[in-house]
Amino acid sequence: MADAPMSSFPVEPPPLAAPGRRFVTFTRMTDHERTAGGVALVVDDAAAAAHRVRLTAWAPGVLRVQFRHDDALPEQGPSPVLLSATPEPLATEITAEPGGLLLTGPGLRVRVGAEPFRIAVADESGQERFAEEVLDRTMLGWVSPPAGYWTDPDGTTGVHEALALTPDEALVGLGETYHGLDLRGRRRLLWAADTFGLNTTDLTYKPMPLWLSSRGYGCLLHRPERAVVDCGAFSSVTLGFAVAAPEMDYFVFLGDPRTIIERYTALTGRPALPPRWAFGIWMSRCMYRNRAEVEAVVEGMRARDLPLDVIHVDPLWLRGRAARVLDACDFVWDEEAFPDPRGFVVGLRARGVRLSLWENPYVPRDGDAFAEGQARGFFATTPEGEPAAPTVNPDAAVVDFTNPEAAAWWAAQHRALLDLGVACFKTDYGESVPAEARFASGETGASVHNRYPLLYNRTVFEATRAATGTGLVFARAATAGSQRYPVHWSGDAQATFGGMAGALRAGLGFACAGGAFWGHDIGGFWGPDAFAPPSPRLYVRWAQFGLLSPIARFHGTTPREPWEFGDEAVAIVRAFSRLRYRLLPYLEACAREAAATGLPVLRPLLFDHPQDPLAWRTDLQYLLGPLLLVAPIFDEGDGRDVYLPAGEWWDWWDDRVYRGPGHVS
Repeated sequence: MADAPMSSFPVEPPPLAAPGRRFVTFTRMTDHERTAGGVALVVDDAAAAAHRVRLTAWAPGVLRVQFRHDDALPEQGPSPVLLSATPEPLATEITAEPGGLLLTGPGLRVRVGAEPFRIAVADESGQERFAEEVLDRTMLGWVSPPAGYWTDPDGTTGVHEALALTPDEALVGLGETYHGLDLRGRRRLLWAADTFGLNTTDLTYKPMPLWLSSRGYGCLLHRPERAVVDCGAFSSVTLGFAVAAPEMDYFVFLGDPRTIIERYTALTGRPALPPRWAFGIWMSRCMYRNRAEVEAVVEGMRARDLPLDVIHVDPLWLRGRAARVLDACDFVWDEEAFPDPRGFVVGLRARGVRLSLWENPYVPRDGDAFAEGQARGFFATTPEGEPAAPTVNPDAAVVDFTNPEAAAWWAAQHRALLDLGVACFKTDYGESVPAEARFASGETGASVHNRYPLLYNRTVFEATRAATGTGLVFARAATAGSQRYPVHWSGDAQATFGGMAGALRAGLGFACAGGAFWGHDIGGFWGPDAFAPPSPRLYVRWAQFGLLSPIARFHGTTPREPWEFGDEAVAIVRAFSRLRYRLLPYLEACAREAAATGLPVLRPLLFDHPQDPLAWRTDLQYLLGPLLLVAPIFDEGDGRDVYLPAGEWWDWWDDRVYRGPGHVS
């Protein structure tokens, strides 16, 4: 592949500070008034201008914090992320105390210091769990400025916040990240991007603005715009975050990781329960070229006694896609390559296999769907009023899911395919909305970009649910609230051991941000030159990992069928597929728990061992539900070191019993 600039990549991650940027910090509280469920504080900034900071006891153990760059009281309107725009009716008290005031509510004790202005949150026992940082400075000025706002020379305004970090505090979450579970000492850009791999620092398909702290709190940044979260990278004592928006809005959840995720998903939605067959074996390739090739794969699996429940067809099912370089979707079936669609689907079902089809939310400009969508105003537009193109394809148009009629039109495109018996859709892409695009909601792409995957996947999920009774997508991009519409996969991992490790780390970060049902491309998506297959050893190790993941799908740019990697690979995949089937009742029980509480099926050790410091940093092994600890092998060898938390552990393979905490090989 020729080297070329990738338009979805930022030139450089924006730091909290920028040339000419002027920070204005809040300095003292001068007054307050009671509001529904909380208090509105009058706060002066360093220039003596007044602002209003709104604190709301939103639910037991949950505090909402809002402020603006001006003196307006922040509003609490509808949001696609939140299930409700109004807080629970909680009994709260406001008590004046020396140097400030105390707001108390169920599970919350919020202490506000008057001067310097500072918010600190304690649990019911009085243990401080969360606090703003107001002392990170030297004799020369601020190292990390406290809460306030900033302006740039071009007039751009944003808001920022600073939180205190304790010396031993660990931080996890923010969606899929590839460099390790613990975010301490890292800075994360929250801006969805097509990463072209699972090894980049600031790029992710799933920038999910929720992080968890070992101090006993979680924080959801409830803003859709481009944001930066500095987890002690610039200053070791401060977690700073900044948003390119006129208003700051975040939620604080108190509790251990399980409690935080339960409270977070009560706010943003529990994951739907996938159908039972979704926990079976999926086979896929980028790309099966025709019907005969797909049917040959199904027969090959059956002939070798290899379980198969779903086969996925990537974009070549679409008429005209073979002649295009870039991906787009108009739902027109290619009956030359895949003749007799109904017979094709019926034949697969007769073999016990369901069909999944690919799509993305970008409509090619050379077809009837584009003409209809343009005439009816169903696309995002440029500032000049023309259909806006995604940053990855100038020959396509971005569907405007903020327009209810456009969303209904897109949903209707699925109906005929679902009536044929298509089981679900892989909702690919969604990360490439240009910032300057205009939407029917009145927003620009700067506000829609990060939330676009939520609107896109909601539309397809609900279309599937309306036709089949059970919603399901196979999604790549995500943000806060996306857990409502399962399932998700990690994206395009490199077919290397490093790519395999990146996939697991991505899944653990996704779990820490509320992602419950997740999988990855078994075998890796592409090699270093795009089309080099994985080695047989890598394929087998990845298959073992994948078949012990919540969702198990083989996929890549070259064949990922087991017989392509030799007889040993066939035998191992068969054995681990049978093991997966034996575990299906267990996986289903874990899935029901996820749907009821939000607890991810695949998760890091910290969810079940929050008091263990190593559990917050161990990221090359995971828990599959509460009872199984899985430790994939990430090299050509035959063994590895495994960390066992406290308790008695039974080795699945040889019946040996170990007692943790400790390491075993």
